[in-house]
Amino acid sequence: MKTFFRLSAALVAIITLLSLFLPTSADSPHYSKDSYINFNNLQTTNNQPAETFLKSNQPTLVKFWASWCPLCLSELEETHHWQQAPEFNHINLITIASPGFLGEQSKSDFLNWFKGLDFPTPITVLDDGSNAKAAGIGVYPSWAVLDAKGHLQRVIKGSINREQALALAKNPQTNLQSIKPPQYFAKKGETQSLENARTIYLAGGCFWGVEAYFQRIPGIIDAVSGYANGNTEHPSYEDVIRGSGHAETVKVTYNPAQISLEQVLARYFRIIDPTSLNKQGNDRGIQYRTGIYYTNPADEKIIRQAISQLQTKYHRPVVVEVEPLKQFFDAEDYHQDYLNKHPNGYCHIDLNLADEPLLETQTSSQYQKPDQATLKKTLTRDQYRITQENATEYAFSHAYDHLFEPGIYVDVVGGAPLFSSRDKYDSGCGWPSFTQPIAEAAVTEHDDNSYNMHRIEVRSAQADSHLGHVFPDGPKDKGGLRYCINGGALKFIPLAEMDKAGYGKWKAAVE
Repeated sequence: MKTFFRLSAALVAIITLLSLFLPTSADSPHYSKDSYINFNNLQTTNNQPAETFLKSNQPTLVKFWASWCPLCLSELEETHHWQQAPEFNHINLITIASPGFLGEQSKSDFLNWFKGLDFPTPITVLDDGSNAKAAGIGVYPSWAVLDAKGHLQRVIKGSINREQALALAKNPQTNLQSIKPPQYFAKKGETQSLENARTIYLAGGCFWGVEAYFQRIPGIIDAVSGYANGNTEHPSYEDVIRGSGHAETVKVTYNPAQISLEQVLARYFRIIDPTSLNKQGNDRGIQYRTGIYYTNPADEKIIRQAISQLQTKYHRPVVVEVEPLKQFFDAEDYHQDYLNKHPNGYCHIDLNLADEPLLETQTSSQYQKPDQATLKKTLTRDQYRITQENATEYAFSHAYDHLFEPGIYVDVVGGAPLFSSRDKYDSGCGWPSFTQPIAEAAVTEHDDNSYNMHRIEVRSAQADSHLGHVFPDGPKDKGGLRYCINGGALKFIPLAEMDKAGYGKWKAAVE
């Protein structure tokens, strides 16, 4: 059976334009006979016909990649595992490399390089770039989605995760923004296997957001919404809003081997206004008061010390009440995991704060790298993998790629200044890009021969964090270098906050 996918000339033009912007989709009900992707003419790196791996009447996902693309290389093994996974059995999943096209090596050089890779690789077929051109591929990685009849439905610029790939196979017009990569999420009610697990009760306004926030923090075992320290037994939500005296509270169970009470409280203080009485966000009433309720008397000293330290940061009095827990009643089932069930539901806090590590206010004497045990507690999973295990985040996935506010970018591990917003520019590669570090001594550069190729790795001098790579394709009028940096390796300090954060002396490098 002949295997080919027809494209209309109009569709090709649309996709070519769309490839210059954010990931999006394109459709056409008409197909031109003289414009198609013919898999019959493609062979794998092992000289097998591509059609051998394409089953009839199944949707097809085609990944376009290049050997010079760091993110592509970091995803090769993952894509291989997708091809082997049972959930992809009903999907044709194939990758295409195009020797001689968009900066790719010649075919012979590519094959020699590819055969030298020492890890599992996905089924890869080779073309001369004509299919990539037909689909309007302008960046790597990119994905093409074809329906069960072989019609091209959508082209996506950048990476996609497993859940997005599966969703696209079912519905090519899936809203990818609504499908996030898997996160750490404590399962409500899961069996407690840690004998030393501890619990603290935190009131911080509407419990939907507080619960969802803590569920995203490593070391938190469970977070349950409920009502605490009121005047009645077993109140309903209606009782609480009518003045039963209870506070909307989240029961936070945590593993002290992973996160300390001090760190739990620091996370809590990050999402509340501690000087606001009976009001958080847009919510007003005694049930929205802030409070820390403890069951272990030994916790009181730690809590009060934390409150005292917090008070030094405010001119107005801190009004977070600190009391022993008198009572706690689980809220109704519809309140539990509310934002997990309703991702677009009301939330008065920024859940992204759960991804920000806990770093003390920085001064020059505090640029110290914490030990590994501490890093595993304070960094998110992605931040740890990037800085400590040399991982690479998805292109176009980090907010810093599109951030151009004045400020300084510091090492997320140790806090040392690394880059200035003054040297940041939009390279279009999908990662934060700079023409130079904030100071020559801020970073170190190393030969990187991973993936059977040579690149120059960039690491932070102070904490030896993996940051990214430097390439000689930057703006010529600014030195010609492009420091391609993972956003997850950085922490941004806005110019207006640099003095308070201890970076005032670096303002001249920003202004």
